Amino acid sequence: MKLDWQTAGDVTRNTKSLELWHEKQKHIADVIRDDDTNHLKINTYGNEIDLTVLQDVIELALDQLGAFEDGTPLTEATLFQKVVP
Repeated sequence: MKLDWQTAGDVTRNTKSLELWHEKQKHIADVIRDDDTNHLKINTYGNEIDLTVLQDVIELALDQLGAFEDGTPLTEATLFQKVVP
C-alpha cells in the first residue's frame, strides 16, 4: 500500500500538521504540532497503522514540522501523558 503525506497549518487552532494519506486519497492520520501548548500528538482516526510506518511518520514529522512557534525544538515537547511501568 502506498502512503503519501503533506504538511498543513491551521491558523485558528495555532497548529501545524503532517497528514498521512492512503493511496486512494483517504486521510488516515496526523502528527500535530500545537504551538499554544508546545505539545505533539498523533491522531490515527481509528485506523490501524503498522508500528514501523508510525515510527517513520513521526521521524518525518520531526523533520518537516520545524520548531514550535516560540523556537522550542520538537524534541522538547510538553508531555501530558505518561506510561506507567
